[in-house]
Amino acid sequence: IQVKTSRVEEGGSPCYCIPSLEYDHDQNVLNPGGGMIFFAWGSSPSLNQAGKVFMCIETNTFLLNLSDRRSRSTQVVPLPGYQVKFLEKSFDDGGWWAKYWILVKKSS
Repeated sequence: IQVKTSRVEEGGSPCYCIPSLEYDHDQNVLNPGGGMIFFAWGSSPSLNQAGKVFMCIETNTFLLNLSDRRSRSTQVVPLPGYQVKFLEKSFDDGGWWAKYWILVKKSS
């Protein structure tokens, strides 16, 4: 999987990426068996604005939009030749965090 872009559209930080050892930093490629954590945080909440996070990740196998809240905008779109599905979607009741796991496989 080649990571093309990872960015925070809404939030107070950049999009941080923590890859496993199977990641090739020179080619931006996550090799089979590898994993990657994308992490970001929101702006400090105020009376006018909640501290939300919305990030977008684009690879050569899927397009992924993630929100820190239950939202229709949270979605994964597999690109031709691949299957991608959510294994987990977890949310903190207080709105402090969200966690997602996805699985990517080549279509047979």
